[in-house]
Amino acid sequence: MKIELAKALAKLKHTGQKYGDKGYFDYHICGVVDNALKLVVDYNLTTQELEDLEVCAYMHDLVEDTDVTLETVTNIFGLGVGNIISWLTRRKGTPYKWYLSSIADSGNIIAILVKIADAQFNRDNSLLEGNQSRADYYQANIDYITSNHSHVKVDGQYYLNSGGKCYDHKYQTN
Repeated sequence: MKIELAKALAKLKHTGQKYGDKGYFDYHICGVVDNALKLVVDYNLTTQELEDLEVCAYMHDLVEDTDVTLETVTNIFGLGVGNIISWLTRRKGTPYKWYLSSIADSGNIIAILVKIADAQFNRDNSLLEGNQSRADYYQANIDYITSNHSHVKVDGQYYLNSGGKCYDHKYQTN
């Protein structure tokens, strides 16, 4: 129910917006959702966390790019989702690295994974467009989130710490 509502709300509110020459919702939002769902295979998330991940992936740009308020999101979806969307919403005037640090330092696995999925989508789209410098920028953002904050490296693997719960991320490092 919450996933369908988040999807419908995001589709409605992003109507008419573009990502380059493509529809913002169908291309970018759904692409971020797909990326987020691929990322979770490496994490031991609860059913509630999986639902919140998909809900927040659909709504990751909602407050920042539409007239929907954080209060509305919280009233409809609850405080947990409201907090995650708050972390994912960059406030006007906030330096981008501060924004990324606030997500990473939140320790919230859902906010972190959605932001990584968003940056991956933007990186991959930049590569498709042949814009290597833009792709490098997004990769640097991914690297910043995954290696500078909220992680402990043990025996070549990273462990994300989220609210006292550790998630074993199963990728090897060099």
